[in-house]
Amino acid sequence: MSALFSKPLSVLNEGIALDSTYQRIWLTLGYVNSQLGHTAEAREALGTAVQMGPDNEIGRSAAKNLDYLIQYKPGLLGIVKHAVEQRHYLRRHLF
Repeated sequence: MSALFSKPLSVLNEGIALDSTYQRIWLTLGYVNSQLGHTAEAREALGTAVQMGPDNEIGRSAAKNLDYLIQYKPGLLGIVKHAVEQRHYLRRHLF
């Protein structure tokens, strides 16, 4: 994981440890993980947000993000990371 994102994830996890009933933090954790390409973690966090209140604004937003994630989205950063790793692999093995 990039050092750039280790602190935000740490803060979100600390927040959950303090109050795991705060629905918005689960939504945020799911979104951040989806952008990092951490699909399993994103699904778990978004699913938790949906379960906590499927009929409120946060729950509906989490459900939309979860639906989108299930359909495809590895996250923009996940795509970029994959492309960079692939480029480094090709350089090492082809040149």
